[in-house]
Amino acid sequence: MKNGIRIGIVIAAVFTVIAAAVFIWNLDGGSEKAVGPHRVEPPSATYRQQSTVTGTEADGASGEGIKELLPSARAQAEGDPNENTEERKPTFVRAEEAGEDFSKLESSEVLRRLTKSNEGIAERKAAKVLGDRHLAGKLNLSKSEQKSLADYIEKQIGLTAAAEGSDREEANQQIQRLWRLTTVQLIDNLGSKNLTVVEAATKNLALMRNEDIVRKIIARIEASEDIAFRRYAILALGMMREKRDCLVPDRKTLSDEKSEKMAKTIILPFLEKLQKSEKDPETLQFIKMAFQFLKKPMDTRPRPSDGRRAPKGDRRKR
Repeated sequence: MKNGIRIGIVIAAVFTVIAAAVFIWNLDGGSEKAVGPHRVEPPSATYRQQSTVTGTEADGASGEGIKELLPSARAQAEGDPNENTEERKPTFVRAEEAGEDFSKLESSEVLRRLTKSNEGIAERKAAKVLGDRHLAGKLNLSKSEQKSLADYIEKQIGLTAAAEGSDREEANQQIQRLWRLTTVQLIDNLGSKNLTVVEAATKNLALMRNEDIVRKIIARIEASEDIAFRRYAILALGMMREKRDCLVPDRKTLSDEKSEKMAKTIILPFLEKLQKSEKDPETLQFIKMAFQFLKKPMDTRPRPSDGRRAPKGDRRKR
């Protein structure tokens, strides 16, 4: 009798263990056919996931198939504007008001503070002043000073692919403080082999967009024989209606209404013309995506639920 009871207890324990194992297995996802929500991946022959952290090079970007796609564009194409991007993260930028007033300095001295200072606040203040003066049409630099500024801008563009997120963020904010002083080099870097750099260039150009920038990109597409550059420049045109807010003070993105008008009068006619003459099938796919993005622009502006609020002081100190 006692042996029968013991056997019954053992059998019950075994079934309990098996049931628990099955429950945990299903909780973790189980087999490939386990029930649950799964995002459908696009065909691997067309897209491949690109990390925004490592700055992986675009292997074969100018070869067969669209093997690389900017994370933000890929997410938009798949209907999720937040996935695999650094959008929507609470980011705070405050004008550097404390200390010396750089706006009273000569531009050559402000540039020296920008390029020679090892102090983060000084760099931010200098970049903001130079960007402000350029916007006001009051910036005059010698050729050697222009070269010094160009070298600094190129360094910041490279840092948009830094390993540390804070370094990437700082570099992007410096680019946005300098604003349209960075336009030419941002367009140049649409052809970078580093897709993290390409994505940063695309986003910043979309942020500071105007008719002049759009026409410069179009001119470069028409003149270039670099397949990778042409494809990502086309994609950049497709993002010129994205709804973006710059967190650097006094840097305003073109309004939704003016952006739509610019797309209808300049970008769409160009893409339609290019679509008729383009022979490369993969480039045609980029044109198709650009049409889609212009038709349904992604909104990356802060939402009420983001809870973004400017702090009393700087978020980072260097």
